[in-house]
Amino acid sequence: MSKKTWIIIIVLIVGFFGFFLLTGNSKDDNNGANNSGSGTPKKIVADDHVTGSKDNKIVLMEYFDFECPACQGLYPTLEAVRTKYGDKVTFVQRYFPLTSIHQNALASARAGEAAGKQGKFFEMEKLLFDNQDTWKTPVTSGDAQKIFEGYAKELGLNIDQYKKDYASGETLTRINRDRSSGSKLGITGTPTIFLNGEKITIKEKTDIANAIDKAISENKTDPNQK
Repeated sequence: MSKKTWIIIIVLIVGFFGFFLLTGNSKDDNNGANNSGSGTPKKIVADDHVTGSKDNKIVLMEYFDFECPACQGLYPTLEAVRTKYGDKVTFVQRYFPLTSIHQNALASARAGEAAGKQGKFFEMEKLLFDNQDTWKTPVTSGDAQKIFEGYAKELGLNIDQYKKDYASGETLTRINRDRSSGSKLGITGTPTIFLNGEKITIKEKTDIANAIDKAISENKTDPNQK
């Protein structure tokens, strides 16, 4: 082959691999990883469980497990924070079921997602956390599932649709997408909280509100922000 032919082949090969890398990164984003180069969550995807406007400059993201006692303990604090800040802050919740230590972590996540498909994720979340002692391990997954169906009826959900969504592969894929994105961020336990992409440490009940107040103050003084 001529030198010119070899150059053309090399250019085509480089172009192919460049396209592969680009589309590969896009696929990760669409699957909910949404990480910047530093490994911090930056974006909200369409089916994230969100309260508050998605256009806010302040975003609080929680990776949680419904069977996690610490998540249950933090839940009232997060609810109080949601009430306090309303639409000023975007609150995002992502599943991170710790299946190695919580037998019903995945089952409860399925219940939350199935309820969410009928617009009742947050109502189911409240029931799951308020009644965690009723359905957590050592209750078997089969018995927990029946308990969750009772919650679905209490919320007025279409039970046939709930059962279908609970068992669907699509629901499992959705949950695993969140868990995968958390793993890429180095998460090993719950609850794990990020504020504007930065992981925050929670030692006192006021730590979250204090961090949000600081972020709001910094946002107001940033000349690049409106």
